Amino acid sequence: MPEIQTGTLLPSEITSLLELQYVNMIENLSVNDASEQGFLTFRYDEAFISEMLTDMPQPVARDGELLIGYALATSKRAAALNPLTKTALDLCENLFVNEKALRDLKYYILGQICVKEGYRGKRIFDDLYNEHKKLFSNTYDCIVTEISQKNTRSLAAHKRVGFQVIHSYNDGKTDWDIVFWDWKARF
Repeated sequence: MPEIQTGTLLPSEITSLLELQYVNMIENLSVNDASEQGFLTFRYDEAFISEMLTDMPQPVARDGELLIGYALATSKRAAALNPLTKTALDLCENLFVNEKALRDLKYYILGQICVKEGYRGKRIFDDLYNEHKKLFSNTYDCIVTEISQKNTRSLAAHKRVGFQVIHSYNDGKTDWDIVFWDWKARF
């Protein structure tokens, strides 16, 4: 029986990632499934994921050869290229954490995290973030992402692994929380 392992995305796996993303987009889920299982809000395309992969390895989880989860790392450079991530980047550049400007820290943005149905509740989410920490904590101080306040499962999971809410806002349609995980434990 295959063993679940974390690693990094291979270019040949981008299509599998996009398929997993598509299935978990909020518009493709029932209201009940979105509420209970969590959901993805933003759709990334192959070109943008390839761009992200150019700058940073992309943590994934596999069951044998089956891609069962991912947690996209987005450099500031790549984030500035996409309207979806540029909004988060611009906001982060003006935030403070305990009176320290976030822009003065070495951070990157988590583009999104997703675990395939049937594999949730098995700590794969935690394993993906541990892979982030293993790959990036020697280069970066922290990781930042934004989560819809309606995505209570995701918010709870992020808090469980060490993220804290540093800002909340409404973009005119959705209430969002900006969360960050400080790997240097200064705050």
